Amino acid sequence: MEFQSVADVSANSATGRANASGCDYCHGMWVYDFPLYNTSTCPFIEREFDCQKNGRPDQTYPKYRWQPAGCALHRYASSLST
Repeated sequence: MEFQSVADVSANSATGRANASGCDYCHGMWVYDFPLYNTSTCPFIEREFDCQKNGRPDQTYPKYRWQPAGCALHRYASSLST
C-alpha cells in the first residue's frame, strides 16, 4: 500500500500524470488528509460503524482518504443555497 500527501497528489495531477481515460476508482492510494469529522460528535454514524466507540485503538485512520488513480478527487463541499 502506498501513501502520499494531498500536495503530492495535486502536483501529480497538475503535471499531467493523470490518466487521460478518466478516474479509476478501483485503483489508487490512501492519501494523508485532515479528518472530515469527529465520530464522537457526528449524529449520523450508527453505533455499529463507530470504530472509536467500539474500541479501535489507533486514531490515524480518519486522517486518510482514498485517491483514485487517474484523477484528482476533490473534497465534497456541500451547500444549502438554492
